[in-house]
Amino acid sequence: MCIRDRAQYLQANTQLNNAKKNYAKAKWDMAKALGTPTPSDSPVDETIPFRKIEPDMERCLVLAATHRPDLRMQEELVEIARHGFKVATSYRKPRLSLSSFYGRSAAAFDGDSLDYREDWQVNATLSQSFLGSSLGLTGSDIKTSPKLGQSTRTRTKTEGASLNILDSMKQRTEGKQADLAYRQAVLKRDDLRKDVAMDVEISFHNVSQALLQVEFSEEDLKLAEEELKVVLSKGRYGLAGVLEVAQARNRLSASRAARVDALAGYQTAVAALNRAVGVPDLFKVE
Repeated sequence: MCIRDRAQYLQANTQLNNAKKNYAKAKWDMAKALGTPTPSDSPVDETIPFRKIEPDMERCLVLAATHRPDLRMQEELVEIARHGFKVATSYRKPRLSLSSFYGRSAAAFDGDSLDYREDWQVNATLSQSFLGSSLGLTGSDIKTSPKLGQSTRTRTKTEGASLNILDSMKQRTEGKQADLAYRQAVLKRDDLRKDVAMDVEISFHNVSQALLQVEFSEEDLKLAEEELKVVLSKGRYGLAGVLEVAQARNRLSASRAARVDALAGYQTAVAALNRAVGVPDLFKVE
């Protein structure tokens, strides 16, 4: 064996050992991902399915806007923050409280007959907050039946006003905090929308690039097969030596490996596009 042939032999063995090492690492990585204690002994399916897909960018963006779980969750958080802001700032509007009572009552000495009469009561409170303080107006109207020893009904009307200094500062602070939380939720949603759109666009172009790589690998594989056929034909007539045949075979093996890598990359790109869109099985390659 000449020096050149031995060098190629050693190089081929080095590549083979690296391939075995990478294969063992891939098996352990799969076992780790699946949560199994040891790698599976099942044979690896060497056939990689392929089907050309033609995704539409606009459709992918629309689907992502409605199906991405992280974006949908952020939309819900924005809605929750919006309702929280409304509740926290409701103190700014006038508040009216009403309470009333209606019934019948009677009172009599022992042996006398009971004469039931109506009793009623109405209370109203109107308050308005301003600059951390509040102004309140109150009024009540009460009418009761005569008590023992009385001959007429009793009616009482009261009206009042109150000014409470800085009593709504807590509500004002809570309102500002709710406003800040709502603005932050909206800002995060807007940023997430941009990230989702960018993710979809990048994944879309990655699929196109991977598809081109598959097509290139297929053409390169056909060329390598034709080159081997030519070299073998030349070898039958003594026009090609063993080294040239070995190089053609290595070239064919490398082309086959490149096609497998291209198919795997294409499947990975399609899966990434499905994840970006938010629909796991939207595009299928099988």
